Amino acid sequence: MELEGKVAVVTGGGSGIGLATIQLLGRNKIKVAIVGRTQKKLQEAQALVEREGGEAHIFPTDITKPDEVRQMAEQVYNHFGRIDILINNAGLGIFRNVEDLEISEWHNMVDVILNGTFYCTHYLLPYIYKNDRGHVIIISSLWAKDNCATCAGYVAAKHGQKGFAESLREEARKHNVKVSNIMPGTVDSPFFEKCDWDVDTSRALKVEDVAGLILYALQTSDHSAVEDVVMQAVNRVFPTI
Repeated sequence: MELEGKVAVVTGGGSGIGLATIQLLGRNKIKVAIVGRTQKKLQEAQALVEREGGEAHIFPTDITKPDEVRQMAEQVYNHFGRIDILINNAGLGIFRNVEDLEISEWHNMVDVILNGTFYCTHYLLPYIYKNDRGHVIIISSLWAKDNCATCAGYVAAKHGQKGFAESLREEARKHNVKVSNIMPGTVDSPFFEKCDWDVDTSRALKVEDVAGLILYALQTSDHSAVEDVVMQAVNRVFPTI
């Protein structure tokens, strides 16, 4: 897909993989709608894109609330006049044994990871379909195809994302819309600051690595698609739980 002038919506765009992605997209002349909950982070992200000559606009949104997502989709379309790309990147990880995981924690993970992916896709996809081509990318996890102790809630939501992507892909083909499910291993990002894990991130993937893979997927020709891909550090690192 020719990328210059296209419009991409990126959730969780204020930090980590999302922030690295919006910067890279901006450098490649893609207009960026930055979605997240914390306005200060979004404003800082917007400033970074604009400092490098890119175009970005912020849309503060809680993606766990369908009405906010619907309004965001309308606002993005009204602002840019088109939507070509959706990158479902927002995530949340809470890691405890099943008997210790609070009911509210389970719901929070499912709401952000799985429901948020559905709400954003549900409301933004009709705008993408208007172009008769486009791309939906889900930033999932290695644990969308694997598992680990203390990860039951997170793994369940990520497996759900993978299944969602696979089914959506079959629906979207007739609109020439690609669906990519990107499954990174351990990434050196703020994600692990909230975990009680001993993680040697010096050997982990960098957020820029994942952003580069996203750009590669977007740059594929109109007759080819990156569908399901695992990305790992050469010398893999796993958390000590």
